[in-house]
Amino acid sequence: MQGYGKYAGVSSLSLTNGGEKISIRDPQGFPIDSVTYSDSWYGSSYKKDGGWSLERVDTTYSCPNPTNWKPCEHIQGGTPGQQNSVAGTIIDNIPPILLRAFCNDSASVILVFNEPIDPNSVANINNYSVNNSLLLTSAGISGENNQRIRIKFQYPVLPSTVYTIEVSGIADCSGNNLLSGSTTRFGIADSIRKNEIILNEVLFDPFESGFDFVEIFNKSRKIKDLNELKISAINQSTNEPEALFFVTEEPWLIFPDEFLVITENSSVVASQYYSSYPFHFLQINQLPGMNIDEGHIAIIAGGQRIDEFKYNKSYHFELLNNTKGISLEKINPTFNSMDASSWHSASTVAGFATPGFKNSQFSELGIAQKNASVTPEIFTPNNDGKDDFVTFSIVSGSPGYISNIWIYNVSGQVIFTQNKNNLSGTSEIFTWDGVGDDGTLAPFGIYIALLEVFNLKGAIQKYKLPFVVAVKF
Repeated sequence: MQGYGKYAGVSSLSLTNGGEKISIRDPQGFPIDSVTYSDSWYGSSYKKDGGWSLERVDTTYSCPNPTNWKPCEHIQGGTPGQQNSVAGTIIDNIPPILLRAFCNDSASVILVFNEPIDPNSVANINNYSVNNSLLLTSAGISGENNQRIRIKFQYPVLPSTVYTIEVSGIADCSGNNLLSGSTTRFGIADSIRKNEIILNEVLFDPFESGFDFVEIFNKSRKIKDLNELKISAINQSTNEPEALFFVTEEPWLIFPDEFLVITENSSVVASQYYSSYPFHFLQINQLPGMNIDEGHIAIIAGGQRIDEFKYNKSYHFELLNNTKGISLEKINPTFNSMDASSWHSASTVAGFATPGFKNSQFSELGIAQKNASVTPEIFTPNNDGKDDFVTFSIVSGSPGYISNIWIYNVSGQVIFTQNKNNLSGTSEIFTWDGVGDDGTLAPFGIYIALLEVFNLKGAIQKYKLPFVVAVKF
């Protein structure tokens, strides 16, 4: 180390690859600084495999926040004795987010935030309000990274009860206050039984630089704890589980009718799709490997398969030229996951996948009545903030439909087309701002929208909807 300048030799130094806490203390043993690092701080970088240090970005930023650490950018892999290669300034003006909660024991709840919280803002129990008359006795920071608050109650939490807690007056260590009205739920979880937690959406052929994900759904009427849930690949020759992984090692509650996305990189998945992130996302170190052509996955609890899906790329919609980055969605949670007809390609209009949201191909048992509507029937495209566009709504009732829309003037000429031969969800909404295909604003008058939906089985439905382009004087 002599070539790097000042250094201190020690008899031994051993740091685990995964992460641990490192502390600096004064001669009296009082802490000066510490960090609990994690190899997850490398993100998706290849540097996670070894040979590259983690460097602090802003030495004046004292919050124990992973965003203040990045992989070294120097060609040597580290900068001992020199200014860090990633040195910069951290500016934090974003409020903290209350992500979720769980019961640590029968008389307390743990609140989980997305970033470290200022311990000085935590202790006032008037900052917390819980329904069902639970009496709070104390509140304080829980754990080493300051991202959790533990609240104790005078009496135990009742089973089979969903509690809602509202939090205010909490700030992160940069002084940003939690948004008012921030709430989350907690309660005592029930054990997971077969078909209560189901596979709801699967992405096995992600975009380049993307990540697989599996979305699960709680179709029971009770709270479930995912720390007893495992996810596994199933060997297609032996039909036995392999590459079995726990979903989470800590309590993680999923409530009735709630979705949860499981992936190795939540932020990347969220950046590629319209999603519910940071809510309803669970990032794990490793998902079972999923081939891009076919595979078999299962979720397991209590030694039995809770649900399973034997997927194949042929389940995608036949007219899709490229299925990369497009998920397979369950049409209805009550359908059998092992039945190919229970799944369909996510709508291209919805953005190719719906992680953390209701599926674009969701159908009430696939028998919804077809209809179409236009709102408003008179619109004024003058950008005044009122009725500036017209909205067309189509309900196809089941997945696998192609949608088209043409707009005609009174002379029978097509002046606008939209979503030509696009794969639709079970319902779609289209808007028009009055600008025709030639780039000019349509003159005032009466117009006809021709909406068409059809599928490969020969079913076809057309709708003619009159509406008016008006001008305000």
